[in-house]
Amino acid sequence: MFKSGLLMLFGGIFCSMNCLGMEIKGISRAENPEKWETEVNISNPVSEAFVTTNLEPSTIRKISTDKTEARLILLPDALGVYFRCYESKELPAVGKPRILDSLDPAKEDAVEIFIDINNDGERAFGVAVNKEGTIMDAVYFVQDYVDKRWDSGAEAHCSSGKGYWDAFVKIPFKEMGITPDSGDIAGIAFMRTRHVDGKKISSAWPSPKTVYTWWQRREVPEPFFYADMLLGYEPTPGLKLFSLSRGLYEESAVAEENAFTGQILNMSSDTIPFSLTASSVLPGKEEVVVKKLEGVLVPGEIFPFRMEYPAGKGSVVFRLTDGKSGKTIYTSSLTKSFEMPKRIADDPGSFDKNLITVKNNAPARDGFVMFGHHMKGKEGYVQYAESLGLGYDISDVIENIGKNKEIVYMNLRHDTRYNDLRTHAKAFREVGAKTLYSPYAKNIAAKKYKTYAECPYMVNVSSNPKTNDSWSFQCLPTEEFKKDYFQSLEDGLRDYRDIIWGVFVADEFDYTFSKAARVAFASPESQAKYPEVMKINEDVKKRFGHGIPNEQTPKEELPYCKIAWQRWLNDWVAKFTDEVGKKVKLTSPDVYFVGDDPQGQVFPYDYGLRWKNVDVAMHQTADKAMPYDIGTSVITKFVKDSIGDKEFWPCVHYEASLAIYNLDEMRELLSRAFRNGATGMSLFNLSWSGRLGRTEDVGAPERWAYLLQLSKMYASGVRAKLPEKVETGAFYSSYSSMADYSKGIGAVYNYLGPATGAYFKFIYDCALERGDTSLDGFKTVFVHDAEYESDAALEKLLKAVHDNGMTLVIADPLAFSKAPEGGALKNRDALLNGIRVGDKAVSENVVPGKDASPLLQSIKQIDVNKAYVILSVPEGAKELLRYKSGGPALLEWPCGKGKVVYFAFNPFHFVSTMSLDPNAPTGFDFGDKAIPDPLLVPFSPSTCKFFKVFLSHLGIAQDEKIWSLKLPAPEQQLKWPKSVCLTGNSIVWSLSLPKTCMNPMVPGAYRYSVAPANPVKAGSDGWISFAEGRLTDRIAAQKFFKKLNDCVDTWKDKSAFSLEIDLGADAFTERIDLYVTGEYPGIRCGASPDGKNWSELAKSDEKGKTDMVRKISIPLNSMKTRYLKLDFDKRTSGPMTIAEMDIWGYFISGAPQK
Repeated sequence: MFKSGLLMLFGGIFCSMNCLGMEIKGISRAENPEKWETEVNISNPVSEAFVTTNLEPSTIRKISTDKTEARLILLPDALGVYFRCYESKELPAVGKPRILDSLDPAKEDAVEIFIDINNDGERAFGVAVNKEGTIMDAVYFVQDYVDKRWDSGAEAHCSSGKGYWDAFVKIPFKEMGITPDSGDIAGIAFMRTRHVDGKKISSAWPSPKTVYTWWQRREVPEPFFYADMLLGYEPTPGLKLFSLSRGLYEESAVAEENAFTGQILNMSSDTIPFSLTASSVLPGKEEVVVKKLEGVLVPGEIFPFRMEYPAGKGSVVFRLTDGKSGKTIYTSSLTKSFEMPKRIADDPGSFDKNLITVKNNAPARDGFVMFGHHMKGKEGYVQYAESLGLGYDISDVIENIGKNKEIVYMNLRHDTRYNDLRTHAKAFREVGAKTLYSPYAKNIAAKKYKTYAECPYMVNVSSNPKTNDSWSFQCLPTEEFKKDYFQSLEDGLRDYRDIIWGVFVADEFDYTFSKAARVAFASPESQAKYPEVMKINEDVKKRFGHGIPNEQTPKEELPYCKIAWQRWLNDWVAKFTDEVGKKVKLTSPDVYFVGDDPQGQVFPYDYGLRWKNVDVAMHQTADKAMPYDIGTSVITKFVKDSIGDKEFWPCVHYEASLAIYNLDEMRELLSRAFRNGATGMSLFNLSWSGRLGRTEDVGAPERWAYLLQLSKMYASGVRAKLPEKVETGAFYSSYSSMADYSKGIGAVYNYLGPATGAYFKFIYDCALERGDTSLDGFKTVFVHDAEYESDAALEKLLKAVHDNGMTLVIADPLAFSKAPEGGALKNRDALLNGIRVGDKAVSENVVPGKDASPLLQSIKQIDVNKAYVILSVPEGAKELLRYKSGGPALLEWPCGKGKVVYFAFNPFHFVSTMSLDPNAPTGFDFGDKAIPDPLLVPFSPSTCKFFKVFLSHLGIAQDEKIWSLKLPAPEQQLKWPKSVCLTGNSIVWSLSLPKTCMNPMVPGAYRYSVAPANPVKAGSDGWISFAEGRLTDRIAAQKFFKKLNDCVDTWKDKSAFSLEIDLGADAFTERIDLYVTGEYPGIRCGASPDGKNWSELAKSDEKGKTDMVRKISIPLNSMKTRYLKLDFDKRTSGPMTIAEMDIWGYFISGAPQK
């Protein structure tokens, strides 16, 4: 009996086969490789080798109405790609090609091909071309990293006609690190990007599924969803090899990932012995066979294989040899490794017990928050499924996490609202799990008004005036909003108090209020539509002298309007937060009160005031390739310095929405919070940016294990032992930040902290004004950006300098120029001694001044790209540095008991290069200290050198050890299966990435004695191939976004039935895993050598009923067989659904390798 699950069509010039539920089409070979472009015949493109027309619109983008055609041709040493791009508008004149990589598909029209040449889902080689023939090429790593250093060696020839343009691209295999052979399968995707009337339009094939990559700021197709293309297959008799995947070829690859998988077929009428070898070829040495599989295939027989090979040493050559004729049938080689470059700076460090302390009164289960963000219920897509074939209900997650007593609570979404509590209260109560409750004013408004548009505090911030989607409406901070919010708070605490661990104020409060106000106040028309915003504006003007900013605001007034609006909002949110806290503690004193969770940037939010009375403060952080103050380290330190001893659980974004971080990167990112004072974690553990992902261990087992390990550590009271005596401060001007966010504090953190080895504390003006913080004990305070500042804060600084002997280092030449309401500051001249600078900044060379200290004299020259001319030099000031062209660049003068050090340029931001005099008597040893990643926070080696010299000049120590403190290393790594999946449908989740490397290319099938309620079409003998069946379609369900009913089988008939399975080849069988829901009966498993004579092999006495997903495992004790049969007992009460069936073991020749 031959049921391959592999359909090969031999007519025409291409073949197509169906394997693992995916249609695989073949690429034809060019008949004349030297003139391959002329062979493209588009008169009837559908009959040609491979064509896709009208690429599907990619996610979240407008549909592309102009058709796009693409075709692939296999050349001896390259892949040929043809595009025809139709244009409904007249094409402009085509210019000449520009230099390589000058094309940006995110900003200009282009077509792209993405090639996963190893078909391992780990990386893609991307080549983009525009109508001029300009090329951009890059390696796209699935962990969300783009390496543009790669040079594809591609050639492009472009032309245009009436209503279309053509692109012919030739991409050599050599630069992709592989020499493929006929039978190799590669992953392929196409994308076209257009810009029409200022709008970007994208289309893609084979799937509109794209993901946003932070590292390139654009969408790209995800390798998991690529089409499988067969390279140059020729349907002639004899041995044939289909290679599904060549696996990873990196030294960092784990053994389970560097695997060669596929199947060998005997398509002759003779019995043929075969030998499949993997050979290692080291530079300058002979080829050595390191792995070998041997066997004999009878006519028509299929042998699925999986062969692990050594990775990252020399090259690897695969060969299939016909043992009868001695001929080599197939040869393929991996010749180049593509390691992902290091993207997260990781200073050498350890979990040094001398740098930690234990907080003995820490609550036993405090310290860990998990947000199961955007989980779907049973109506959702199956990528949110444990079995990836059945909707994984949120109740399953509640049950799994509720049993885990190491974690503090589980949260359904980022903010769990009343309707969520009502839906899942039963599940929470059954397992004793609790959640955060987030009052939601919109729930109340929805009861009072027919549409959100009728609610007076709701503002439609979308471009669709008819929408009634809650995401499209944001709230204005009004009294009616507060009334509805408190009603929602009261409802939740009244009805679900027993499952509420804490009340969470809101997510990104300021962002939502600001966005609503910005839209409502944008124009006279919007102001008339939203009269509530006019009341707010009048109050802002009354209190702070200026109103809400908009596009009509005069340029000279804009910074003052920004300051006024943010001050008003700060006060409103702080007062509102206190009112919520008092209400919570009055009615439910044992419920935790948790502050809001601002976006991942340091904002001028007056954190000390708004979170004065919360039990736990939270703040998002994001380490991504953006400048200035985006970063876990900076945000954690700033917030922790602002709120003192209060609990702070930063929400560190390490999940797939930014990048797929490995455990080492994850450890470093979370360590940045820990070493800067975090007392717990508040984490997303699920992708929300279009990537596949899961909430707990099924999606990322090693990540989940590490999070549990850290949660236990935090719960035991372990905290970083921060320096107690801090004598250096960094002054943060909230008012200047309100006026202009762009001058961030990442550089301040860097150069006063880990880059130099110094230590400091942030001090911010609003807290200083109120007396919530003090300058006592500080010997030196730096001011990096303070153009707008209050007299009250300036008076505190002046007193600390004049009376207490503090040194004030002013690194901002424009510091203290303007008051927040407008006008000058009365205390400025008393502090700055009347100093004035010119209006324009210029580039200058800085050298030691006449009064330079020996350390400063070691500076040979500093190149500064934004320097100001000092117009008036205070009497008695020392010139520490000067401009080479003349005039002081760094001054110092006494002020009472202290002194002021004044820069005419900002050293934190505008030093471009610096050189030291090697012959200077003092010199300076910079050592080999690792430096922070310049992608994450501003860093310049020259600036670092300058600060090390300058801090030494000021007498500031640079030997702080806290910067090398790291969290404990992960105790548990990913545990891969020890066998392979004989049904070919397994996905092993690693760090939210789906790995299919445990699957050979399987030929099996199954049939049942009683059909399910909505069966798939079976063959004439009742057999359903693994590729077509719903019980083995996990990968296809993912790839094609199948709905629940399209990928599960449900038996409503309660009678007994059997499920017969043909693996397609002899195998050692270890176990069967069934994923079921509903009523499940006892199951007996039989085995047969011929599919006719059966003997009982194993059974499962587990029976019962569940509304969730239950995994039933039946051990098979390594039985050698090809045929299995599952006999299901009669059920008594209801339907049974089987979502997926996995059979694990080894095909005979593929048993564990020695």
